[in-house]
Amino acid sequence: MPNKKVLIIGIDGGDINVFDRIGMGFLQKLRVSGIAGPIRNATSDDRGWATLLTGTDASWHGGFYWIPDRAQYAVSDSFTSQDYKSEPLWRTLSNAGLTQGYLGVPTTFPPQDIKGFFVSGGGGGKFPDLRDSVYPQSFLEENREMFEDYILDCRYRTYHDSAPSRLVNDLISATKKRTEVISGLITKYNPDLLMSVFVGPDRLQHYFWRIIFGKESERYKDLRNVIIEYYAALDRALCRLIDRFAGERNVLFVSDHGFSEYTHDLNMNLLLHDLGFAKIRRKTPLSAAASFLRKRLSRRVKHWIKSKNSVIRPRPGLKGIEWGSTQAFSNMARGVWLNTEGDYPSGVVKSHEYIQMREKIMAALTGCRNPLDGTPLFTRVINREEVYSGPLTGLAPDILIETRDCYKVTNDISLPGILTTAPAPEFGTSRLPAAMSGIHGAYGFFSAAGPDIKNSGGENAVYSAISFAPLVKKLLGIFDGDAGEFNGIIS
Repeated sequence: MPNKKVLIIGIDGGDINVFDRIGMGFLQKLRVSGIAGPIRNATSDDRGWATLLTGTDASWHGGFYWIPDRAQYAVSDSFTSQDYKSEPLWRTLSNAGLTQGYLGVPTTFPPQDIKGFFVSGGGGGKFPDLRDSVYPQSFLEENREMFEDYILDCRYRTYHDSAPSRLVNDLISATKKRTEVISGLITKYNPDLLMSVFVGPDRLQHYFWRIIFGKESERYKDLRNVIIEYYAALDRALCRLIDRFAGERNVLFVSDHGFSEYTHDLNMNLLLHDLGFAKIRRKTPLSAAASFLRKRLSRRVKHWIKSKNSVIRPRPGLKGIEWGSTQAFSNMARGVWLNTEGDYPSGVVKSHEYIQMREKIMAALTGCRNPLDGTPLFTRVINREEVYSGPLTGLAPDILIETRDCYKVTNDISLPGILTTAPAPEFGTSRLPAAMSGIHGAYGFFSAAGPDIKNSGGENAVYSAISFAPLVKKLLGIFDGDAGEFNGIIS
């Protein structure tokens, strides 16, 4: 059984098709010397990093993107390192006595007590300062020079009034620095496992997709060139890590999800209303006028209005639903919740009606056609037990749906129709766009090279994110069980 050391390089939002379209050389290196292929979560609402770190889906580890607060018909996006309900790698490796280090991995705040060092990443509703993100505290003091000018994350919202070049330049600086720190920490501490994540692709692809790949790439060629500079810097960094470490330890590259162009909003609550499973109050002329104005106000004016506590400010998307006459609704996740009696304050679906009502709604959704081309609106409509089996299955929507990656499922009933064109971003060189043009795609990517990795000579079949943690444990020599699709990559 292998017992080599492991380096995991995560790329938040890394998409194998994106890397190929840009022509990133690191992927070609891995195809020549190791393997590469797409990787997928159980559903798009599982937190990918939590799944990769535990080898379980969200019904076991608890990391759904949207966790229901049924008492308020609301959802929470909070998820921290203390919320993991199944054992993450850092606990497993600690119990095995292995040394390890984590550097900027999302959903790992607050830092954990391990044999090694822990520099938390943001995500899960938490975006801490560097000093609050480190264990042990002496680690930061001991490596003060190494971490000078270290950037923990580049959150888009902190740049909203800045030129795009500032965000790109900070991401390039963060990438260069993180690469130096990875190399420095391995050289100094030589841990059995080091895991670090680069977040730049996710930050840029959400808001600049149409410039990078879409309709606006020619019109904003100069701005696109600025953005492509980041990918060139990331490519150099990843090639450097492969050249430096793939000969002495197994190097794994992985992402939590892929990306796609955002073209349309799919309004599930309006659809459920039309199908007769939800009741939405019609807007009064005054509320319709307020909604119209809200959508057309500049971002700066919206911020001013919100700060003044004005009545014309963004409202929850579910406001307007008549709960006492609603059997089912959607709230952020790619799915449908049944308004069950006893679970919700105004629940109407009785326990003995639940199965029949759910099947009725699923049948209606399966029959929905796309108004643009007549094809099925959903590629998959299933109940949650078909995907999940863990003790936290009840946190998932009762019905899970899949549709085209380019459709963003929304709960905002103020939109004018069930399938509407996404708002067009306004691009420029002086400030960042307010609207997104890219959203998460179903397939991330996995690639690997190293002493214990077979050379497949190309791209492999789709891997499962659930099998990633077993692979890591197998490569470290502390697990001799099943690693799913990854069993065949170990030489």
